[in-house]
Amino acid sequence: MESDRAAELIESLCDRLEPSSDGLRYSLPGTVSRREHEALRTAIGLLLRAQSDVSVVDEPAVAPAPPVETNVALSEAWRESEPVEDLIACLDFGTAFSKAGLGDLKKADGFIELALGKLAGETEEIYPVSSSLFFENGRVLFGPQAVTRSLLTNRPRLDSIKRYISEMVQQVDYTVIPPEINITPYAFSLRDGVLLFLAYLTDLLGQALEAEGASRYTPRRYTLPGLEAKQAQRGAEVDGLMKALLAQAQVLADTFQGRWSEGVPVAEAWAALRTVEQLKELPSGIISDGLPEALAAAQSAIDKTTNRTLMLVVDVGAGTSDVGAFVVQPGRDGPVVAPVAGTMKVLRKAGDRIDEALIDLILTKAGAVPGSQTHTIYLNELRLKVRQIKRELLTVTPEGTLVLLSDDGSVDVTQAELEQNTKVTAFVRDLKKTMADSLAQLSEEALRSLNGRCRVVLTGGGSRLGALRDACGDALTVNGLGISLSVIDADPEWLSARPQDFVDVFDQMAVVAGGCLDPEDFARVARPMTSFGAGAPQRVIEPSYKA
Repeated sequence: MESDRAAELIESLCDRLEPSSDGLRYSLPGTVSRREHEALRTAIGLLLRAQSDVSVVDEPAVAPAPPVETNVALSEAWRESEPVEDLIACLDFGTAFSKAGLGDLKKADGFIELALGKLAGETEEIYPVSSSLFFENGRVLFGPQAVTRSLLTNRPRLDSIKRYISEMVQQVDYTVIPPEINITPYAFSLRDGVLLFLAYLTDLLGQALEAEGASRYTPRRYTLPGLEAKQAQRGAEVDGLMKALLAQAQVLADTFQGRWSEGVPVAEAWAALRTVEQLKELPSGIISDGLPEALAAAQSAIDKTTNRTLMLVVDVGAGTSDVGAFVVQPGRDGPVVAPVAGTMKVLRKAGDRIDEALIDLILTKAGAVPGSQTHTIYLNELRLKVRQIKRELLTVTPEGTLVLLSDDGSVDVTQAELEQNTKVTAFVRDLKKTMADSLAQLSEEALRSLNGRCRVVLTGGGSRLGALRDACGDALTVNGLGISLSVIDADPEWLSARPQDFVDVFDQMAVVAGGCLDPEDFARVARPMTSFGAGAPQRVIEPSYKA
């Protein structure tokens, strides 16, 4: 059977699978056809051949050792933990970087920043940690160690892990990590990769919590990617999968506690994954609710609102730009925020598009001719380190950043040059259109009732681009009505008392800061509004995703 036809049949088969309520299992109504069975056998054959044909760049030509059967005794330390009250943690599993925070619910300004990056050994970051995995013949590396080893060997790593959850939630179990990334003899799936990274992240969280005198098993929320209303079913699946993975991740975090920084032996990682998926009891009690990123990120701005206001949240991450409209108005117990039904929009362009533009700019200024050996060498090199270059350009030296290349060459690039790249201008234009599409879901009457004004809250690492901030402050025409936009400061009042290095990255940390608020504050989320009456929305708790 041709591989393309096999892929179509297997994808159709996967679409028929129905997830269980806990997200850990799937059932298949009906039967598997002969052609589907043949497609599965074809896929297995292709995978086995791919593993045997792997070649490794810049490493000795040594074939991977054959799989070794290893037994791993999973930790049950979580069973001895005591219930934790008055504390809530928040994990933000990000495309490029992941973050965490802790909220002391007994204090008005109880947010505690957690320096995961410092604990992980990041050289450029204190709070965020790189969302990366790197496979070697004998071990799996995580975070900054994965990035460093990838650069040293000039081999690709597993990056942008979060998108596999949001974009491939029904396929993560059945899609193997490509052989150019996973050079081991073990057929790790994308779900395996996500779970291993979440276990690493969970252990970092545990270390940070204990450093603050809190329990390693403090309840934690988790952030959810933005999905449009028509994707409500997928949103529910993502939520269920994240909840299940985080419970399994705690068991693996405890099992390999103290060993993550050195890398986990692949045989032990494989055995632990296969064992943990069979567990019937998990520490699910410490996994709290999932929060939409846009709502959590805007919470600081919401708390400052004193008048009835239309607010547009624009969260520019590494993989997607999420846009959503909210109406905020005073309530008896504080501001009440109502998501406006149908306004959640997702643009599949974000920080990664800026990365592409930056690579193009550097290659052009270096005089690398497409198709040449120099171009290929520089391109592979820049793909591995573009995020570090972008961070320096957008936050440290926008007037000029020196980029060193592998053959002792170098180029100087500026943020102004980057903003003139056609990929960046197209991204900014598409983002403005997405903002307009979001606001277009409001009626003319609704827009007029809010005086044709909209406050824009910009969050996410990509929001630092000057051209993007300028564009988000321009006026829009929506349904024939001119809308005045103003980018507002979303920094909370307590931020001025925090370390400057935290203030500098708050646009990336705003999500976890909002996620660590008292549940009573987040209870002031009303039902999605479809009209604009004079009364305040009901004070009820809604599911994160609702059809």
